[in-house]
Amino acid sequence: MDDKSVLKQGEKLNISLVIEADHELRYVLINDGRASALEPIETSSEYVFGAVPHYRSVRDDGIRLFADYIPAGRHTVSYEVRVAFEGEFCNGMVSIQCMYRPDISAYSEIMRLKAVGVVNTH
Repeated sequence: MDDKSVLKQGEKLNISLVIEADHELRYVLINDGRASALEPIETSSEYVFGAVPHYRSVRDDGIRLFADYIPAGRHTVSYEVRVAFEGEFCNGMVSIQCMYRPDISAYSEIMRLKAVGVVNTH
C-alpha cells in the first residue's frame, strides 16, 4: 500500500509489522497507533504464538504488543483490521522499544489512508 491507494469501506486489511534487529531484543514493547478509520478484527487481548511469541493488547487507539524475546534477524508480526469509515486519515506511528533499555528504540513513518464508502445500488 502507498499514499495513493484507495480503500473501500468494509475491506479487510492485513497489517504486517516487520522487525529487523542486528542483535537479540529482550522485553520489547511495540506500539502501533491505528488510524481512526480502521477497526481490529480480533478485539480480545491475548497471547499470540508464532515466530515472535507476544501478548497482544487491543486498545482504542491501536495495538500494543509485548514480547519477552525477539531473536536477531528479520521477523514479521501481523494482525487484521477492517476499514470502518470513509474519509482521509493518518495511520499512527509504530514504535518499538526495549522496556529496560530505552536507548534501544525505533520508529516508523506515518502513512496517509483514503477510504471511500460502499455505494448501494438497490
